[in-house]
Amino acid sequence: MKSMYVAGGLVIVGASLGLAATGVRAQSHEDPGARSLFIRYCADCHGPSGRGDGPAAAGLRPPPADLTRSTLSRSDLIRVIDGRRPVKGHGAPSMPAWGSIFSNQAGASGQRASEIRVEALADEVLLLRQRSSKPEAP
Repeated sequence: MKSMYVAGGLVIVGASLGLAATGVRAQSHEDPGARSLFIRYCADCHGPSGRGDGPAAAGLRPPPADLTRSTLSRSDLIRVIDGRRPVKGHGAPSMPAWGSIFSNQAGASGQRASEIRVEALADEVLLLRQRSSKPEAP
């Protein structure tokens, strides 16, 4: 099943995930599920490293945020990702409200499955930020 989101003339297509609502939050710093979600839903705009340089970034105004420089707390990241907190500086919301999209994709387990995905994405953003702050090896 495919879902579409139209934002500022840009069509974002995402394939539905078969992510089960297990009740377990993404807690690992190396959670492959969280990374997979980020690549699937965020990397087109924010880039695989979260620096705002994804392939769709050039066509977005304002450009996507460099997530490695974000100072938002985990709870604020969750509210931005799920759509409860508008992103400052955006005119028309160009970032999808992933909370409702994930909820619709998940059917009967919608709300909890959506929360799990959004929390996993927030954790991945925190991990990207942490990785970018480490000094590079010589």
